[in-house]
Amino acid sequence: MSVFKILVGLEIDIVCPQFLGLFVGLFIFTSLCIELGSEKSVSFLISGGEFVSLGEYPAMVTIRVRTIGHYCGASIIEPQHVLTVAHCLYTMEKTLANIADYELLAGTTHQNLTNPDVIQRLQIYACIIHPEFNYEVEQNDIAVIRSNVAIASPVLLKVEVKIYSISLCRYKYVYPETQICAGRIEGGKGSCMGDSGGPLLCNNVLSGLISMGYGCGLKHVPQLSTNVATYADWIDRAIAWNGSRAAGQNILLK
Repeated sequence: MSVFKILVGLEIDIVCPQFLGLFVGLFIFTSLCIELGSEKSVSFLISGGEFVSLGEYPAMVTIRVRTIGHYCGASIIEPQHVLTVAHCLYTMEKTLANIADYELLAGTTHQNLTNPDVIQRLQIYACIIHPEFNYEVEQNDIAVIRSNVAIASPVLLKVEVKIYSISLCRYKYVYPETQICAGRIEGGKGSCMGDSGGPLLCNNVLSGLISMGYGCGLKHVPQLSTNVATYADWIDRAIAWNGSRAAGQNILLK
């Protein structure tokens, strides 16, 4: 079993002395554009990324909507728990999604279910969402998903990004204090639609969850990731939560 270590109680410039981080996301064809009636039929995710080898990031999983395919990313933090962003558990109409419509896929670098490297396909037992999550501005954008069974240990891409002072993001976004400002000021590399919930790694430590941004790798436009360290206590409570009577539910846990 591979899990991501979680950064707790350290400043980002200490953990990443060279001010470098790593976005990891799924490089796939998405049918989301088709579902929304767009003329554009496909969309590539992770802007300017490099291919990932099978087993390079075994603690990452994909969150899939059964009728669409890959929807978001997530990181394994316990055998039955993955960490993602809360907005991935909402519909386009900003209402809580039906858990039965979702599933987790672990052990693959590709979104294609017929790919031979697929290891495990899991049902979701419950979704534990931060009670102060605000969909409009994506504040407190964090959630823990519990799978129905333990997780055994489209194509993953990675891109190196720089960690910036939060003041650089403050003029672009609302409520950046609980988030990490990262990207490439020169543009050309960054996260994109469908990468939400994927990990921002600093020295192979899970430091952030890809949350929001304008465009895909735009020049002078860094992106925000939920700062995992800010929610360490809440994550512990979510993992310890006894959900024996709440299978198939979305839980708002204080």
